[in-house]
Amino acid sequence: MEGVRTPGNIAMHELVGARVSVAAAPDRGIVGAAGAVAFETKNMLEIEGGGRRPRMLIPKAGAVLDVSWGGPGAGSARIRGDSIAKRPQDRPGRARA
Repeated sequence: MEGVRTPGNIAMHELVGARVSVAAAPDRGIVGAAGAVAFETKNMLEIEGGGRRPRMLIPKAGAVLDVSWGGPGAGSARIRGDSIAKRPQDRPGRARA
């Protein structure tokens, strides 16, 4: 099915709505941060979580993210933030080029 997220293509999809957990990052203070992606830019993910910091900005550069999603093809994958450090709308075109 075209457009279905899978572990093999999740890096080509916009991540808004997906759940993420920071597995590793240059800034140790964000390791373990988790929540739903509320907004995505070329270099950052804004996640909504709970706890003491309900919204956090997560730099993509150098981060390792565990991403999970629901719906058709529900699943999870570990991705390198550097591999998605592009504007969300540019990732699908660059992946095919």
